[in-house]
Amino acid sequence: MDSKETPFSRLIPRLILASQSSGRLQLLEEMGCQVVVKPTYIDETRPLKETPEIVAILAKRKLEGYFEQHSPPLIPLLAADTLIDFKGEIVGKAKTAAEAKIILEKFSNKSHTVYSAYALYLPHLGTTLEGVEATKVTFKPLSEKEIDNYLFGGEWQGAAGAYRIQGEAAPFIDSIEGEISTVVGLPIEAISAILKQLSF
Repeated sequence: MDSKETPFSRLIPRLILASQSSGRLQLLEEMGCQVVVKPTYIDETRPLKETPEIVAILAKRKLEGYFEQHSPPLIPLLAADTLIDFKGEIVGKAKTAAEAKIILEKFSNKSHTVYSAYALYLPHLGTTLEGVEATKVTFKPLSEKEIDNYLFGGEWQGAAGAYRIQGEAAPFIDSIEGEISTVVGLPIEAISAILKQLSF
């Protein structure tokens, strides 16, 4: 984010994050936000739609899940979801290291698109902002040893596409077309732009 722009933490100093994603939490804290983590556990069955629509539906489900499980929040509430589209195949989180290895082998020397959706409830306005952003990521050729070493560290667990771009997988990346925050799982730039338009 451009240093001349309003810091995200001034737009939203405190918020509830309805997600157990360590990447999203780290990103918000690095922005200077005070974050209360209250993940919601929802039905993540994917409807038969295109990837951008699916990820938007799942983010909205997480937001609605919070309202079902808690009292209405007094500070902004943020839910998000991330999925990857690889040649028309939807890629989510790997359940096992073996599954993660297959995913990373597919990504090697190829491109995929990361979709991150957000649903942000603003209590003082009584409104919810929703959106989906996309970023194209191209991997370098990966050797089996590189993949195995990465998997051994366990960072693949709980990450869409079995990697965290802000972590040990950073050297795997050849190029990025779009915002890196979308790949992390939270399109900060897009959310900031909307908040500024609202004179938040």
